[in-house]
Amino acid sequence: MADETRARLAGRLAAGDPEAFATLYDRCAARMLAVARALTGSTADAEDAVQQTCLLYTSDAADDRTWGWGWGGG
Repeated sequence: MADETRARLAGRLAAGDPEAFATLYDRCAARMLAVARALTGSTADAEDAVQQTCLLYTSDAADDRTWGWGWGGG
């Protein structure tokens, strides 16, 4: 579902749905990468930081605040 909320997607991710992870990542990764790049000054370090963050937060997937920190897209 293109208009599915982050909360619903996070619930699906917590239930083990890999498609939910892909959708959440697609929605949030570009913004996360931009912030990480601004903080680190390095594209490679920013990519590593985003990857590590996504891996870390998949274990806490039911928390809607995890994905996108409230940045649009519901």
